[in-house]
Amino acid sequence: NNDVEFIFLQLCENYGFAKANNIAYEYVNNLITFDYFWLLNNDTTILNSTLPALISYAKKHNNNILLSSLIYEGDDTTKLWFSGGVYNKYFAIGNHVDYEKFKASKYKFLSGCSLFIPVSVIDKIGLLNEDIFLYAEDLEFSIRATEKDIPLDVVDSSIVFHVGGASSVKRSYLAYYYMIRYTTSVIVNEHSRLLFLTIIPYHVIKIMYLFLFQSVPFSSLRGYIDGMIDAI
Repeated sequence: NNDVEFIFLQLCENYGFAKANNIAYEYVNNLITFDYFWLLNNDTTILNSTLPALISYAKKHNNNILLSSLIYEGDDTTKLWFSGGVYNKYFAIGNHVDYEKFKASKYKFLSGCSLFIPVSVIDKIGLLNEDIFLYAEDLEFSIRATEKDIPLDVVDSSIVFHVGGASSVKRSYLAYYYMIRYTTSVIVNEHSRLLFLTIIPYHVIKIMYLFLFQSVPFSSLRGYIDGMIDAI
């Protein structure tokens, strides 16, 4: 539709993923009334059917649901990047899993790469947590939705192609720092600080493995260590 209007908001500083998206939501909310808020990474491409599939699925559930798309790596439909996520509270890690494992798990989350949120859900649980600068915003938001008995699901007819890694270089200091700090903080705050009794030994072993067998430089792993320290 050539009549579609796009608004680009230029912020004065890097506020992080959560706050930036919240600013966009509040800006549009002051202009018009709308029913859905769709978070979509800037390193993705979509099909004409991607968004309509999400809207249709949400309507079937009376807009009381949180959704993600089926996400592939690049434009390769043989490489599935996301069809559901689960987290392990004892080790403070999250993993992408197949759809069956996602549906069966009590501890599930959706991907912020394509996170489709009915406004009625935001009215119930609020916006993204601005205390999280990068990574784990989707995990924390998914946990809050689950606590309010709002189902999570992945719509397989909504296809997204994701280049990946545009916000930080993989295995960089910052990538490790933000991932470890906020994933650990979210899970511990949700469950118990006693989980550090299992979380810390696991991650000490993981750091040693990455250094000795995956050749990850210590300059990058320093971010891993600093992230865990700040989470504690």
